[in-house]
Amino acid sequence: MPAARRFPPPWIVEEHNNACFIVMDATGQGARRFRQSHRKGMSMMLQTFLRIVTTLALLCTAVIFVSEDVRAQVINFSQIDAFESMGTGTLHGASQPKTIIDDSEQHTVFITIWESDADTKVYWKSPDGNLPRTTIIHGTGAQAFQTAGEFRLEALGDANHSVNYGYVLLRHKKQ
Repeated sequence: MPAARRFPPPWIVEEHNNACFIVMDATGQGARRFRQSHRKGMSMMLQTFLRIVTTLALLCTAVIFVSEDVRAQVINFSQIDAFESMGTGTLHGASQPKTIIDDSEQHTVFITIWESDADTKVYWKSPDGNLPRTTIIHGTGAQAFQTAGEFRLEALGDANHSVNYGYVLLRHKKQ
């Protein structure tokens, strides 16, 4: 005959005073307590998950609204060290370029233009040779860049024109 289980199922999880969770077995005996500090770790995991979902949503938005003119550099994903940041914004024509990166590090940037009545000028430095480059994105679209320390965006045209964008910034490993 099998031995009786020490904590027989079914198990019940109850929250107490919004401070901890108690796992109890079928007899009502408390088997394990989880304090509120565990929620902080869960919250961090949730934030990371939400960042990933938001990143994918930005990139998927690009797939839905992309123009036929999608281009990208060859990206060496083995060089990516860590997620650095992401953001969204609006550029207005006749304004100064918006600086996304201004350091001496190498990065990969995924940029999505999801609404635009102007062309977007991208200023960036080539990682091979550190040469200044510019790229024009016409209308909506998505593009990926590997850059060496500089990445700026500018809406071309007068102040009545604007560009809505989102980006994901990934830092490269130190060489």
